[in-house]
Amino acid sequence: MKKYSLSAIIFLLSLNLGYGQQFRQVDKNLDVFYKLNPSSKINLFFNQPNYIPGDTAYFLTRFLNSVDFKLIKKKSVFHLLLVDKAGHKAFDQFLLVENGLAPNQMVIPPTLHPGIYRLLCFKEQSNAQELVYQQTFEIPGGSKDSVVDTVRSVSIFPEGGSILEENENKIFVSVRPANTVRLNVLDDSNKQVGSFKTNSKGVGYFFLNPKSSQTFSVSAVLKGKSIKVPLPIKKTNGVSFKSIVANGKLTVTGKVFGFHGQPEIVLVRNDRVYYAEKIKLDSSQSFFSEISLGETLKGLFQLWIVDVSKVLSSRTLYADPGIDNEILKVKHPFQSHPRNKIEIQVEKNDSLMRGNFSIRIYQKSIFSTKSKNIFSDLELSSDLFQKSLLSQGEVAYDSINDFLATQPWQRYNIDSLYKGKFKVKKPSFDQGYVIKGKCTHVQNLNLPKPTNVTLYFENSNFIEEAVLDKNGNFSVELTKPIPLNEKVYYKVEANETELIDAKLEIANVSNILPAIPTNISPAPNSYFSYKTATDSIQQSYQYFSSESKLPIPVGKAKSLEARLYGADREYNMADYLAFSTMKEVIVEIMGKVAIKKVNGKSSVRIYLEDLNNPNPVLAKGEPLYIIDGIPTHNSEFFLNLKPSKVNKIKIIWKGERSVLKAFGRNGIIIVETKDATSTVNIPALNYFSLTGFSTPLPFWSPRNLTDTRFPYFRSCLYWDPLLPFDKDGVSRISFFTSDDLGEYMVDIEGLTADGAPYSHQSSFTIVPGK
Repeated sequence: MKKYSLSAIIFLLSLNLGYGQQFRQVDKNLDVFYKLNPSSKINLFFNQPNYIPGDTAYFLTRFLNSVDFKLIKKKSVFHLLLVDKAGHKAFDQFLLVENGLAPNQMVIPPTLHPGIYRLLCFKEQSNAQELVYQQTFEIPGGSKDSVVDTVRSVSIFPEGGSILEENENKIFVSVRPANTVRLNVLDDSNKQVGSFKTNSKGVGYFFLNPKSSQTFSVSAVLKGKSIKVPLPIKKTNGVSFKSIVANGKLTVTGKVFGFHGQPEIVLVRNDRVYYAEKIKLDSSQSFFSEISLGETLKGLFQLWIVDVSKVLSSRTLYADPGIDNEILKVKHPFQSHPRNKIEIQVEKNDSLMRGNFSIRIYQKSIFSTKSKNIFSDLELSSDLFQKSLLSQGEVAYDSINDFLATQPWQRYNIDSLYKGKFKVKKPSFDQGYVIKGKCTHVQNLNLPKPTNVTLYFENSNFIEEAVLDKNGNFSVELTKPIPLNEKVYYKVEANETELIDAKLEIANVSNILPAIPTNISPAPNSYFSYKTATDSIQQSYQYFSSESKLPIPVGKAKSLEARLYGADREYNMADYLAFSTMKEVIVEIMGKVAIKKVNGKSSVRIYLEDLNNPNPVLAKGEPLYIIDGIPTHNSEFFLNLKPSKVNKIKIIWKGERSVLKAFGRNGIIIVETKDATSTVNIPALNYFSLTGFSTPLPFWSPRNLTDTRFPYFRSCLYWDPLLPFDKDGVSRISFFTSDDLGEYMVDIEGLTADGAPYSHQSSFTIVPGK
């Protein structure tokens, strides 16, 4: 295998000045491209193949360099979305990945309808979200929902890009909808000169040696519709070749017509030129090359045929990398009984080897979905995904290189890269969670300057501020994660005066992808049937064995009040005679609070004091009321409270109110009632809801199964996203088998610190007995 570093390739190719200059430029362009466009991949490994509504889907996120599969250990925020077949967001959450690995879970909403969904992962960028991962995510039910391709087409792809006269050309054909179809090759008189079949993925090929005066077409009947497609115009110059990847070798045969120089073959994988050689043409302009791929040129790579000025032809190829099964040794029993404790030992062959490995153990018979190994998932799912779901899954079959002949290279335009012309994309790491929004409902869009937005995050208990631009837009990057369901109160001010009518609209992703047509057919799913039955049994036992429980009391929110370190004055209502109204309370005992009429309504004002100006000044606006932890500016609600139902009232008029920024500008009144239910209907401040970060939860496993009265059914017996190893390189796990009989899969996947993928599959069987 000829693999060259940049310096070595320059030395070898400098034997021919034009040749050396040419590939120095290719390597230089590749180097520049990847520095400006850092190539990364996302890999998600789930604890079982399928889920139904209400399930918790545990998974591990790996954030990797696509060149060497090493972890990218930079803080990155990812937005995970589940999108239905109509293209609408069904569920979403954010993931924070700080060291390249992030275990987490996704609770499938119980209200989701079974069917075809798409799981998307976006990387948060400074100006936009970049789609970095997508896969089909089927949620099974009592029927089968299948994607229907409404497009009926036949597409032609000559290998090498050209159909040459007086030459045998290999011509690939792709049909939609993907299916096994017989196609006919017709000459210019519509006479059939040949026929061939596509495989189940709709890809096939045939060979053709056209004469100078001949034209050809391909015809087929797709879903009752007759389609006839002419072959691309044949050429007297160009490149036509046939490539075969087998037994660790790449064989290329073909012809090059109409070029005066001596073309070269170049093999490129990610950011390295792995192989380069001049093509030796015989008297008929034909060539033959057999290249050993070795151990490093595996997975997806590019075959280029180039001359001094441009790329003449190119295509993507795939070399099966295989998986190194000698990284770990896995030991477990091959047979056991229900409710027995099983121990599995995973041992490193090299105790000093570093890496990350995940294990899942699940029932084989109830899942029909087959999982790809980690390498094929990393190589094929990330680099070749299309925005259309219809291309998903088409790459996982034996004739992968036939399929690749019909696909353009997704990462960059080859001709542009060869010529050094490509768009610059700035990388973005250490990007936090960015909230973007717009201020609306303001009559005059020419907002006064500056116009400020103050945000209070209730569950996280912190405050952020932003300034609106001339169009009313704002953006806030959070420095720490927020919980999955966050409530954010806001206040919009100009010149320290609240804009009462101002509303904030938060940029929200709702329509993600175009809708996809599906066909529902009666085909019960084995996992759906199993889960429905076992959940019903277990819920019945829980119902008849459960004790009656007291209702959970309504709690009082304290987060906003907790930000304050104390009040300037506290009034314990039990220390006073009973008052009939809150107005009477203010007049009789609250010297720092006044009531005044504003637009015919009673309004409350606090006399404020500051360090720089100790003389009391009457506030310009309503104070912030925190009533049982709920913030409001509604004086009418406060004044209508019954003093007999109030425990305490605290007043803050000094500098401590600045802790709450704009919210505390006009002073703060904190009210604690005797019964929190009395404030259920409080007119709270304006707010919006945010989807935040999901906090990783442990996978539950029982410590014992001594009570045999209760059934124990589980589709997944064990899950550990990050196997722990001791100093000798050994990991021991144990778990209990369930009441189900049958075969169970032991799947282990991972990557070494050097980026070497590992995948292990074995099984054990649960049989009757004790």
